[in-house]
Parts: sequence; structure tokens; C-alpha cells
Amino acid sequence: MVGDREIIVLALASAIVTANAYYIHPIIGDVAREFGVSDGLIGIVPAMNQIALALGVLLLLPLGDRVNNRSLVTLCLSVQVAALATMAVTGNFALFVAASTILGFFTVTPYLLPAYASRRVAPSRLGYATALLTTGVIAGVQVSRLAAGVIGEYADWRLVYWLAAALMTAAAIALPRFMVKEAMPEHATSYLQLLRSMPADSIRNHASHDHFSNWLRARTEFELAARLRPRAWPRARPRAVAAQAVRGGRPAYS
Repeated sequence: MVGDREIIVLALASAIVTANAYYIHPIIGDVAREFGVSDGLIGIVPAMNQIALALGVLLLLPLGDRVNNRSLVTLCLSVQVAALATMAVTGNFALFVAASTILGFFTVTPYLLPAYASRRVAPSRLGYATALLTTGVIAGVQVSRLAAGVIGEYADWRLVYWLAAALMTAAAIALPRFMVKEAMPEHATSYLQLLRSMPADSIRNHASHDHFSNWLRARTEFELAARLRPRAWPRARPRAVAAQAVRGGRPAYS
């Protein structure tokens, strides 16, 4: 089982990895002047990073069901370290964009860790672990912008990426030590089957969300109406209302 120390390490790693996509925002003007590109052209850096992130989630994240999560996380972190070091030293704008794009593509660790943690914590602590990992992601977004802005104001913007590479190196070394190498099923689903199953899973998850939303809405409306007219409702009414909502109907009160 994963303890508090391990959850904190996972949350810190999530913050460090998430931050990589947001360092560029406060220093984008300095980067544009360094490479001699226009304000419009420099926008391709964060744009390609986010597009690559979406493709990484689409193409790499399904591997979490087939490949050992510790090995996949180690690979992604190692590639990101190389990408950050390239961004820190290169004087070629095209190479800078390419490195930023690769950096975004391999930013799947914050999406792998919640699933990993959910299998390693007690059910009673799942909410705590999820909340801490989410806090790490949000902190990574906010702190990265602040830190990059301060460094860009008082030092060279390339120092931002050197520090980011150092943090990622520390995460790449520490995180595998805290993650357990899980046994994968012998007859794992093929990669193409995982990709084909994603639309069906999305539809099923959406339907499940609607199912719960209908139930919650019905329950809320019942409790509100019961407070207004408490004697007009028999005891069995909550289940009837909830059942009608689950079937997709809207409860009618009389």
C-alpha cells in the first residue's frame, strides 16, 4: 500500500511535470526576441505543446493498461529531461519548437499517477490521494508561471529551462524508487484494441455521468419539495423519484 510519503512524492512529481507546459507563458516575449521571431510566430510554441499533449494523452496514455506504469513513467520523464535541456541550449527556433512539442507529447505522467495510486491505496484513503494529486497539478500550473516570470525578469530566460531540467532529473530518479513494479496480465489487450476501445469507453463514462446527474437532480428536487410539503410525501417516494430519474425521466410532483 502507498503511504502518505509516497502520495506526497507522487503529487510533487505531478506538479513538476505539469509545470513544464506553462513556463513559456511569462517569458514568451523574451524568447521571441532571442530568436528574432514575430509575436505571432512565437505563439506556435505553446500551441504545438498543447496539441502534442492532447496527442500524447490519446496515443500514450492507453499504454498504461499494457505497459508497467513505472517503466512508462521513467521513459516519459527521461525524454522530457532531454527536451528541456535542448530548449535551454539551442539557438535554432525550429529545434526549440520541436523540443517543446516533444515535451508536451510525453506529458502523460500526471494522468498515469492517479490510476496508479488508486490501485495502491486503501479505499478509505482514495479521496485523500486523489485530492493531493490534483493539488499538485494545480500548484504546478500556478507556481510555474510565477517562478518563470520572476526568473525572466531578473535573469536569463534560459535559466528557467535549466532549472526545469534539474527538477525533472530529480523526479526521474526519485519517482521510480517510490513506484512498485506491478505485474501486468499475461494476455494483455493489444495496443490497437486499446485505441479502438477508447470511443466506447468515453460514451460509457458519459452515460454513467448522465445517469448519476439525473439521480442527483431528482434527489435534490425531492428533498427541496419535501421540506416545503413534508406531509404530502410517503416514505417510499425518494426511491420512486430516483428510479424515474435514472430511467431518464424528470420527476413530476403533484
